[in-house]
Amino acid sequence: MQVVTTSSQVIKCIPREKTLNVTLALRDEQTRETTTKNLTGTEVGNFIQYDLDFTPIEGNYYSITLKEGANILYRDMLFCTNQTNFDAYKISKDEYVSPTTNNEYIFNE
Repeated sequence: MQVVTTSSQVIKCIPREKTLNVTLALRDEQTRETTTKNLTGTEVGNFIQYDLDFTPIEGNYYSITLKEGANILYRDMLFCTNQTNFDAYKISKDEYVSPTTNNEYIFNE
């Protein structure tokens, strides 16, 4: 999952093929609407960087698919937030509670 902000929607990825010109299918998971557009990426080290250039809504999830013709090159999820400390941000905060155990084992001899 990649995190974008309302002001910058740049992602870095390693697609299956090193192609700069791709078609983006962007699906808003809340409204279930899909938008397609053509993108041109730039090489940044071993990654390809794409500017998705759309207007996301803070707190929404998006799924993206990058294609070249009929070939799917990359799939991922996006989350939009304007929070600046990405390392401390957890999308699944308070959603999972680990089970408690007393770590007792029974040995059969």
